[in-house]
Amino acid sequence: MTKKTTMWAMLCMLITAPAWGQQVPFKPGAPSNGTKSISPVHANAAGTQGAAPLKAVEAQKLFEEHFDKFTAGSPEAPDSENLSGGSAGGYRIKQGMMNVEGWTGYHVYQAGGACALRAYESYGSTYYGHLSTPEAALYGEATITLRARRMPGATAGRVIISLCDNTSGVEDYKSFDLTAEWTEITYTSDKGTFNDQNIFQIEASDGEILLDDIVVTRKRTKIAAPVANPAENLSLNAFKASWQPVDGASQYLLNVYYKAMPQDIVPEGTMTEDFDGINLKADGNIDTANPNYPEGWIIDVSKAGSRDVLTANGDHASGKLAINFDAEGDYIISPATPAPIKRISFWVKPSTMEEDPNYNYSLLGVHILRENGEWEHIANLPNYWMQAGGGIYTFDSEVLGDYVRQVKLDMVSLSNCTFAIDDVTLTYESQPVPYPFISDLKVTDTAKVVENIDPEKEYYYYVTAQDGDLVSKPSATIWVDGITGIAPVVLPATAVTATGFTANWEPLPHAESYIVNLYEDITTQQPDQKVTLLHEDFDKIEDGTVDNPAAPQYYTPKMSLAKEGMANTDWTVLNPIWAKGMIGGKEVNEWSGAYGLVVSPLLPIKGGKNLEVEVTAVSTVESDTLYVVVMESPTATQAVMGLTIPFNKQKGSVTGTVVFEGRYLDMLEDGRLYHLGFGSQKGKNMFVDQVTVRQVRAQAGEQVRVPAQLVYPSDNAVAFDALNASSRYAYDVRAYRKKDFVEYTSAYSQVMPVSLVTAVDEPGTLPTAIAGSKGALDLTLGHTTRVAVYDITGRKVCDRQFGPGRHNVTLAPAIYIVKAGSQTAKVMVR
Repeated sequence: MTKKTTMWAMLCMLITAPAWGQQVPFKPGAPSNGTKSISPVHANAAGTQGAAPLKAVEAQKLFEEHFDKFTAGSPEAPDSENLSGGSAGGYRIKQGMMNVEGWTGYHVYQAGGACALRAYESYGSTYYGHLSTPEAALYGEATITLRARRMPGATAGRVIISLCDNTSGVEDYKSFDLTAEWTEITYTSDKGTFNDQNIFQIEASDGEILLDDIVVTRKRTKIAAPVANPAENLSLNAFKASWQPVDGASQYLLNVYYKAMPQDIVPEGTMTEDFDGINLKADGNIDTANPNYPEGWIIDVSKAGSRDVLTANGDHASGKLAINFDAEGDYIISPATPAPIKRISFWVKPSTMEEDPNYNYSLLGVHILRENGEWEHIANLPNYWMQAGGGIYTFDSEVLGDYVRQVKLDMVSLSNCTFAIDDVTLTYESQPVPYPFISDLKVTDTAKVVENIDPEKEYYYYVTAQDGDLVSKPSATIWVDGITGIAPVVLPATAVTATGFTANWEPLPHAESYIVNLYEDITTQQPDQKVTLLHEDFDKIEDGTVDNPAAPQYYTPKMSLAKEGMANTDWTVLNPIWAKGMIGGKEVNEWSGAYGLVVSPLLPIKGGKNLEVEVTAVSTVESDTLYVVVMESPTATQAVMGLTIPFNKQKGSVTGTVVFEGRYLDMLEDGRLYHLGFGSQKGKNMFVDQVTVRQVRAQAGEQVRVPAQLVYPSDNAVAFDALNASSRYAYDVRAYRKKDFVEYTSAYSQVMPVSLVTAVDEPGTLPTAIAGSKGALDLTLGHTTRVAVYDITGRKVCDRQFGPGRHNVTLAPAIYIVKAGSQTAKVMVR
C-alpha cells in the first residue's frame, strides 16, 4: 500500500483485534493417549481456513458504471467541479451523476465520459483522489473490472484497489501500475466479510489517473458461520444448544462432544532447561558453528545484538549462564512435551527497572503452540512487572487453556532494557480429550435440545451453516457449564442440637464448591412489631486504618465479604478498601464510570411500613454526604430510591438514621428481595462502621426470613453451630464453579427449614435424614429404625437395624433406593 493515502483510506485501514478466549472447534476423535494431535477440522470442511470444494456458482452483477453522465470536461482537461461531497454529506458523489446512488469519493471529476481522480494538497503534502462503490455484501468471490490509465501528460500513476469493510477497515488490496494507454484491470478477492457494508475503493497513487467501465460482480462461494449462544442447562441430563440465524442457510450441522481422559495417560512430568551446556567462544558469545544447544530447543539470539548470553554472578538463576535477549526478534522455542503443558515458568531479569520516558518499552513476548498447529501470543511483559534482581514468572493452566505443546519466548520490542532468561520449566500431563457425542446432526431450526448426556462429563458444541453445497466455517466452540439454571437438591438437616445442625444437599456434578445461605426465621408476636432485618458491625476485619486503608493485592472491582471472612452475611463491595472494624469503597477516577459502594445482602423489604436504616460511617473529606439507596443488584447502575445522611463539615465519623416511608416502599415489587447500598456523594474514600436495618411488620404471626450466615463449603454438607436455641432457621444452596476467570453459579435450591432441639423436645422427634456422599450412605435417625438399601436392579445390598443418631454405610458409587422405616428415598453415592 502506498505511503500516501487519503483520509478515507486511512479510515478504511483500521485494524481489528482478535477475539481472545475463543476456542477453536475441532472434529472429535478418540486418540489413544494424551499426546496425539486433535485435528481442528469439520467433517465437511477442508480445514479451518476454508470450506469444502463447492459447485460452480453464477456470478451476480452488483454494480456497473460507464460514466455516461460525466459529459463535462475531457481526459486532457477534466471539468473543474469536484463531484464528491464533503464530510457533512458522507463524501457522496453528486446526486444524479451515477447509475445508482451510494458511490462515495474524494476529488472526483468529470473527464468527458471518464472519471478523473485528481491531486489535492493537505498539510503540505500531495494526495490523490479515490472513488468507492456503494456498500454491498462482497463475501465469497468478489471481482471488480475496470479500465484505467494515467492522466494525459502524466509520467507516473498507479491505482490501488482495496476491499474494505466499512466497520473495520481494509481486508485485502492490490496495486496496479498504469501507463499512458487504457489498461483493463481485473481484481478478485475472497476476503469480504459477512455483512452488507463492504466496498471496493479505487485510489490513485503517484499521479492523477482516469477510470472507466467499472463492473462489480460476486459469486456466493461462502456462507457465514453461525454465532453460537451459551448453552442452556435444562437438567443434569439435557441442555439446549442454540445459535443466531445465518442469512441464506437452509440448515445447520450440530456437533457435540465430551471430554474424557485418554486410554494411555501420561502422568505429570517436568522439562527444565538451564542452558548451561551451550558452547561459547572466547568472546563469550555462542559458538554458532558448534553450539551444542539443548536437545529439541531452537535458539536464535546471535543474528543481532552484542551479547548472546550472560555469565556474571547475579545475571543467571542457576548454573553458569542465562540466554540474553538484546535485539528485537531474539527468541527461544522449547521442544514439544510428551503431553500437553499445564504450567510454564521461567526466570527473567531485566537489565534495568527504569521506564522509557517516551513509553517505548522493551517487551518480552510469551507464545504457546497448540495442537492445532497455531501459535498464540498470550503475553507481553515489560520490565516494571519483573523483579529487579530476577525472579520466576509463571503461567498456569487457567491462562494456558488446553492442548499446549510448545512455548516460545522472544524480544517483541527493544527500548532501554534487555532480558536475561534462565531455568525454563514446563510441567505437563495428559488432559481430557474429545470424544464424539453428536456428529453433523442436521437441524433446520436455530436450537436443539441435547438429551441423555452423562452429568459427570464435560460437554461442548459447535455448529456450521449449510446451504446446498455451501458449508460455513464452524462457530466458536461453546462449553456447557452444567450448573447454571440447575438447582441443587437440598436435604434435611442432620446432627440437630439445641445450638446447631449440619446442612445437607445432594452433590451437583461439576460443582467446585457451594454457596450456602443460612436464614433466621422470625415470627412476629404482635401487630406492628419492629423486626431487625440485619445487623453487621464488621468486627471480623482486623487490619487497615482510615488514613492507610488495606485493599486487595490485585485490581478487584467486586468483592464478597463473607467469602473473604470479613462479614457473616452476603455483603458485597465495589472497589473495596477497609480499616479495622470497617469496610469502605475507594475513590476512583471519574472518567472510569466506576465508584466505591458497600452493598448489603438481599433483605425482605416490604411496602406499607417504614424501613429504618441506622448507620455509622466515616468520611475522609470535608462536607461529604452518605448515600443510602435501595437497589435491585449490587452492580445496578440506578437505584430504586435513596436518602442521604450529611457528614459533618469536618471529616470523620457520623451516626444517623434514615427512614424510608412505607408509602414510598409500596412501589417495590411484592415478594422481591432488595439490597441497601452505601456510598460517598463525592466519590471519595468512605467507610461503613456498623449497620442496623429494622422494619415494622403489620400483623402478628408473620414470618420474616432474614440473612444469618453465608458460607462456601467444598463438600455437600456444612455444620452451623453457636446458633440461638430459641430461634428457627432455614438454609438454601447454590453450586459454584469457575472457568477461564468467569464464575458460574447454579439456581437456588429450595429452602430447607430447621427446628433446633430444645429441652422440651422428645428425643424421638429427631428427623430421619438420608443422604448420599462420597463412597457412603449417610443416615441420621431419631429412633431405632430398620433400614433396607436396594440398587437400581432391585437387588438388596443392605438390610439391618440402626439405633438413633448418625450412621455411615460404605457403598460403591451408584444410585440406590433406601427405605428407613416408613420413609423411602432415592440417593446417589459418588
